[in-house]
Amino acid sequence: GPLWTEHLAESLGMTLSAEDQYAVAGARSDSGNLNVYFGLAVLANTGLQSQVGAYLAESGPGGVDPDALHTVWIGPNDIFTTLALGGNMNVTVYQAVQNTAQAVAALASNGARHILVANLPDLGLTPFGLAQHPAVSAGLSQLTDAYNGALNQALDSRFQFGVFHR
Repeated sequence: GPLWTEHLAESLGMTLSAEDQYAVAGARSDSGNLNVYFGLAVLANTGLQSQVGAYLAESGPGGVDPDALHTVWIGPNDIFTTLALGGNMNVTVYQAVQNTAQAVAALASNGARHILVANLPDLGLTPFGLAQHPAVSAGLSQLTDAYNGALNQALDSRFQFGVFHR
């Protein structure tokens, strides 16, 4: 079925074409992709930083369309990578939030005026979260709240004008 961006474009009366979409399944907030760890090496270097870099390169020296709506929704795959492979979740959340803010800053500094940054959905209520022990599901919900709070704080501190989030 349609992706959320397609629903959004339709509800706003906007046209969305395939070349407008840079999202890749499994993308993390850095340049990596969760699916690489499951044998899909072709998806290496398809994370958010690579997506934004490709978009900016294709936009050329004049920058991006300042009237376009730019959307950024990222973070769960950073968390799922740490859950699958181990590591410090606090570091993961911090890095993912900083990576997201960096990507938004890159868009804004290249002319983007309309940037929608979506919070994470409650990971404790996803099919994965609900399949876990109730304590794990509750922990995922708390992690979601912490991530979203840190993301909002990072965006507030960097963008005190014109960039909308929440």
